[in-house]
Amino acid sequence: MIDVEAFKSNIQKGKFDRCYIFAGSDERVIKDSVNMIINAKLREDEKSFNLNRYDGEKTTFDEIFTSSETMPFMSNVRIVEVFRANFFSDSEKDNRAKSLVEDLQNYVANIPQNTILIFYYIYKDVREKPSKKLSKFKKNATIVTVGKLKGAALQKKVKDVFNSKGGKIERSDLNYFCSMVENDMEIINNEIDKLIAYTDGEPITRTHIDKLVPSKSDNDIFNLVDFLSQKKIKGAIDIYNELIFKGEKATSILRMIQRQYSMLLNIKLLSQKGKKNDEIARELGLHPYICEKMGGQSKKFKNESLKEILDMSLRLERTLKSSSVDSNIEMEMFMIKTLRV
Repeated sequence: MIDVEAFKSNIQKGKFDRCYIFAGSDERVIKDSVNMIINAKLREDEKSFNLNRYDGEKTTFDEIFTSSETMPFMSNVRIVEVFRANFFSDSEKDNRAKSLVEDLQNYVANIPQNTILIFYYIYKDVREKPSKKLSKFKKNATIVTVGKLKGAALQKKVKDVFNSKGGKIERSDLNYFCSMVENDMEIINNEIDKLIAYTDGEPITRTHIDKLVPSKSDNDIFNLVDFLSQKKIKGAIDIYNELIFKGEKATSILRMIQRQYSMLLNIKLLSQKGKKNDEIARELGLHPYICEKMGGQSKKFKNESLKEILDMSLRLERTLKSSSVDSNIEMEMFMIKTLRV
């Protein structure tokens, strides 16, 4: 397995392999990496004939095989990309995933010389690691693990994004932005777009960042509620404990959870009235990307469940404020109870 920097170094040196599997938590970085291969090997006018894209949730081995075996048309290379290749994840254990992995394992050793076959999937869990299934492909495929950028590497990447979009920001404000924003390039790109549009050519300052960029705690709460929606109580409690360790109080965390569930209910109700994502985002004062993410999360709950959880949270808030109970135990019990609603 190699990381993204090693992958980029190979591409810059003109070293290409016939099969790549990308796995990680940052979809934007993965997509950019896949496009590096495509743009290096195919001109724009060649892509319509020599680039095949398939959804891994729906495609079959026969489709992948047929495209991979087809000769390129007026080009030296055919590229076959399979996105959402979740069958590589250890969490996918159905017969379809098992059959696809077995067929591909046998096939990747014999991919034609003029074909590049690319797979990628995004981790469902912020703590997910490369699956055991990938070890079966080490011999005949380049496996690229995509972790979160950190420190100087993250700041350099973010600065490059600001520059490419014409954004003006000083180093100290850049550092502050990186400390505030969720470590996800899709989110970072959207937040930079929002800041640039708001400042309209003026330098971006800490004041602008505080006004427009949601805190990391908000993203932690999103992930916490997402774990609860998947009935993964351990992941939710781990995030709660991390927030406590960072200095957040139980009552503050509860209020953030209340806000999240309230927003999910509002999004769900507006969606049921036929309103589109952009309309909902404007009405609730959310960034369209955040609204879209929360819209997907809201679909995991019934209206009645969201209302009941909100009622439970209000009762808990009164308990925490009016008695000397162990707030951490009460919060854990509340999260467990949400799984039963």
